[in-house]
Amino acid sequence: MGGCRRETRSKPPILHLPTPRQSGFGETQACTLTAAVKQDPNPNPNPNHPNPNPSPNPNPNFSPDYNPNPNPNPDPDQVSGPRAAVKHAGAIAAAYASLWGCEAVCEGLPTTILRPPKSSPLSAHIDSGSLLELYVGCRQMLRARTPTAQAWAARHGCQSLVHWAGPPPAPQKQDACTYGLAGLTVARYFAYLSLFHPDHLHGADTAASSAAAPSASATRQAPFAPPKTCDPRAKAAAADPHGLHVDCAAERLALLPRASEPAVARYLAKGGPVFCPFFDKAALEALNQVLAALEPGDTRRPPPPGGPTATWLARLEACGKLGELRELLQLAPRPPGPVLVAPMVPVGPDAARYPVCITWLRGFPHMANAGGLRLTFVPHLLPRPPATAAGLAAMERIEAERRRTVRRAQLMQRGEYAAIRADAELRKPLAGGGVHSHPEQEEQMHRDYDRRAYASSEELEAYDALTRRLNEHAVAAMRAELGSEADPASGK
Repeated sequence: MGGCRRETRSKPPILHLPTPRQSGFGETQACTLTAAVKQDPNPNPNPNHPNPNPSPNPNPNFSPDYNPNPNPNPDPDQVSGPRAAVKHAGAIAAAYASLWGCEAVCEGLPTTILRPPKSSPLSAHIDSGSLLELYVGCRQMLRARTPTAQAWAARHGCQSLVHWAGPPPAPQKQDACTYGLAGLTVARYFAYLSLFHPDHLHGADTAASSAAAPSASATRQAPFAPPKTCDPRAKAAAADPHGLHVDCAAERLALLPRASEPAVARYLAKGGPVFCPFFDKAALEALNQVLAALEPGDTRRPPPPGGPTATWLARLEACGKLGELRELLQLAPRPPGPVLVAPMVPVGPDAARYPVCITWLRGFPHMANAGGLRLTFVPHLLPRPPATAAGLAAMERIEAERRRTVRRAQLMQRGEYAAIRADAELRKPLAGGGVHSHPEQEEQMHRDYDRRAYASSEELEAYDALTRRLNEHAVAAMRAELGSEADPASGK
């Protein structure tokens, strides 16, 4: 499978640590991307916004290889995509190709996440789909005997971030760090999502019996309790070009009449982040008790008798689903150790150096710590889909979204907001979430932080050409593989 091209017109970042933090492709991975950075004594030339840090060089890691005056007559309202991620797209794509072990494709223009100096934590959540879609997606892969991280990545993709600059040494200190769940395989994720399913919600019996006078003990035993209010997205037909494509229409239709129940609404909601207590200590304890009781091996042990997990297993058996869960857990190798919270950070002698590339399976839980100022880009890259008819259909969606977001950025760069809002496709959110619905909101963040965050027209054109080639190369390789499989003379 072919690799990704690197830009050669300027000094691009180079992959400094090509070895993932796990051997082979795992659920979460990270590497360090080292970039040559030119420093400027005044990285905040906009006089309308005070410099947040008055030191002579407050942010030397912010925008490498920039030109202080890309446009001799800049429009004060000039806007575009994030310059660092646009300019170094080739090297970033190469870094992810190394992490994934296959070539990367581009599903859209990079977006920016700028965390303020005193940022609050980002609670545990999933993106790109509903809990029901993930539940059905896990079950489908288990029944197809393909419950591997590689198969999930090929079918559903990965999520990825480039932490470009932050409070040193953030990766080792775990300041404002992104966290995932180590040991959460596709099979184990199906078990975890079963605990949240509204038809057999873990702790529902305990919660009902203590509703009149809830005690501290009952509160601790109900980590899966839904929010007090219903998520209005449960009844909406959300279409996300970056979302999972899982056929769960029949099961969704069966749950929709109960969408006024908070537990059901949480399970059906999609279109942006869906918050759920995946990292709660008691929730993980319940999951690991279920795994200890049902996973294959000689070390099985039942949960404490009379406890909420034992009660849940009995309820699951009454629903006729315990046998299925036990059977599906037998289909996947049991990883060593329980499911644990773990930071997504690189390892090695240069692990504390920025930029840092991290990746995890699309739709899997993640969260972020509180911490200092950090600049992050969402590169919107994916592992290449498999060489199948469905994979080629996915590439059509991926390329259409790439073209749309690049076109939107080119209009932003010229300040043509009216043209964006007048177009039904261009005014759609870049990647979900309210802040991306209005281009002026996203770009105000760039404008306040540093004028040189803007990509120039030439840089956007180069990005467009590079990412178009990535996708065209992927489609050509997929068609070639399909053709060789269909041709008996090929010997394959």
